[in-house]
Amino acid sequence: MTYDIVTQPWLYVINKNSQCSRLGFYDALEQGKHLNLAYPNPIDRISVFRFILAALYWCEMETQVKMDKAKIPQAWLKFLLESRHLFEFLGEGKRFLQVPGLSRRRPITELFHEVPLGNNFWHFKHVRDYTMGCCTHCAVTGTMRLPLFCVSGRPDMKSGINGSPPIFAIKWGKSLWETIILNWRPREPLGQPVWAEPYRYNPDDDVPLLSGMTVPARLLYVEAAIPTEQACGICGEAPGSLHYTCKFETAGTLENPTWQDPFALRNKDEVIKASDISGTKKLRFDAKIHRLLPHVLNSMDLNGGENVLLVGFASDKAKFVDIWEKSIRIPDIDLANLELTALEEWNHSINSCAANTYLGKIKTKGKDRLRVLKDAVSNDLLPDAETKAGRYIPQILGDDSVWDQVSNQYSVWVNNSARVLTAGLDTRHLRDRKDIERFMPKPRLDNKEDADKGSKTDE
Repeated sequence: MTYDIVTQPWLYVINKNSQCSRLGFYDALEQGKHLNLAYPNPIDRISVFRFILAALYWCEMETQVKMDKAKIPQAWLKFLLESRHLFEFLGEGKRFLQVPGLSRRRPITELFHEVPLGNNFWHFKHVRDYTMGCCTHCAVTGTMRLPLFCVSGRPDMKSGINGSPPIFAIKWGKSLWETIILNWRPREPLGQPVWAEPYRYNPDDDVPLLSGMTVPARLLYVEAAIPTEQACGICGEAPGSLHYTCKFETAGTLENPTWQDPFALRNKDEVIKASDISGTKKLRFDAKIHRLLPHVLNSMDLNGGENVLLVGFASDKAKFVDIWEKSIRIPDIDLANLELTALEEWNHSINSCAANTYLGKIKTKGKDRLRVLKDAVSNDLLPDAETKAGRYIPQILGDDSVWDQVSNQYSVWVNNSARVLTAGLDTRHLRDRKDIERFMPKPRLDNKEDADKGSKTDE
């Protein structure tokens, strides 16, 4: 059985009439102005788009035909058809992103983070290893995740070239072709993708762009599909045969401190990672957009009217804990003159408020008898306030007058916290209640001394 991903329909898309379908890579590029990627899981949306972008960089390099923003060059499409043998996902010969001769057999569900392992029963839908299968086009999608979303595991199982996955920030357009144009920024040296040339770089080497974008964190070989009437455990289709097993081994140490992923969100020289809320048990650390927004504006070449897709993948060594996404619409303004100080003060103010003596960690030694209650208040009310405040981001970037409205979104949190934590009516309780209410976050700090009274510790 053969299955080349250039022509076989594996890629999920949605057209402008809201009709969903599966297309091959070639057809998706030909129709790219009239459709967009249609993956509900942001892991797949990012992974598949990255593959498409890397493949087109490669086409431009090999054909010496430059990018035409009006339409995809026909020379690129012709080159892809001529190179189908490099994109063969099944068969006896060379396979796309796969290595023959491996020995460690694992269930095919190793490719899918959302499917629990056989000994993990804390899921709504429990499956057993080797009894749940997936169709070939879902196996292709799962394979696309390997360069981006792998975590360290057994002593020899390492994460990918980025280490633990960073937060990715990608400009997201209204169509697949628009998204390609918005993110088109090849850099030298390009090198070769791993489907054209084996990866041969050490962890301290300077890695070319295409090699770094496409190197999988695992060695993989998808074993043959078995005839069955069972439905695919990922998409629900019943194609008549499913893959149940694969060979899945370590690719060695790939993490490279000199590699700079083109879509990793950075704070100067530091890559920003998603927070592991399972360790803190505090939902207020989840997807703090007010913390990330200054870095988005500093590290990306943005124009007014563009939309940024943020995807965070939180991990704890061998565990993948959380995946979240957030879209930020940039208002149609001159970003070059945007003042970021207010955004940085907003983040500082929220952190100081959440960690002050009344609402956060108590500074004195001994047991804080209200710790459990404080955690509950913070986890229930603060994320809700931040979600509502986040809706003002386009206005925040374009109009200074909305800061008071943003600040007022936190009033429910601090006012209710004040009444819950200081339930009495005597003078001391009323004074404490006013002190808590005074710590409501202020995006523009009029008195930084007040904010600094709280703990400055960030997540």
